Amino acid sequence: MTTLLRNPEPKKQAHAHRYETANREPRTENSEPRTAMPYDPTYPPQDAEIESAPLRSQFTSLKDLIDTVPTITSAVVDAVNTLPAGDAATVDVSVVGGVLHLSFGIPEGQSGPPGEVTQEDLDNAIIGALAQTSNNSNGVAMLGESADTSYNQPQMQSLLNKMDELITALRRGV
Repeated sequence: MTTLLRNPEPKKQAHAHRYETANREPRTENSEPRTAMPYDPTYPPQDAEIESAPLRSQFTSLKDLIDTVPTITSAVVDAVNTLPAGDAATVDVSVVGGVLHLSFGIPEGQSGPPGEVTQEDLDNAIIGALAQTSNNSNGVAMLGESADTSYNQPQMQSLLNKMDELITALRRGV
């Protein structure tokens, strides 16, 4: 990688700035047109005088790097593989034609006690869950009445009796 460093020698001409590469090859700003140098994150050095040509080259190199980043339009998981217990998880990533391809390697879990549930444990869990729910109200018949336009005590009593029947049907173990 060619790295341009500011030459510590004083400038001799106003228009020909001298630089040296990392392997001490001299260069001047007036040299033949050159391609952009690779991006150098250490340039410019701390407290260096800023000069336009190498800084412009840095910006051009950054733009070139940005332009090479592919555009991702979608992602696909190509594979999920089981690895032996104790191995590190892995992921392989590639970009093909704007599609991000992922292949995962997931290690097996460590051996532990069996995860089986006995029938008795299952029955107890169901009974416990049902005890916290309402009973079935299908046995409660519909009222089958229309509301009177005025207060009707027998009709109101029928409504109250039906409410009591529904509440009783919805309760468990009462």
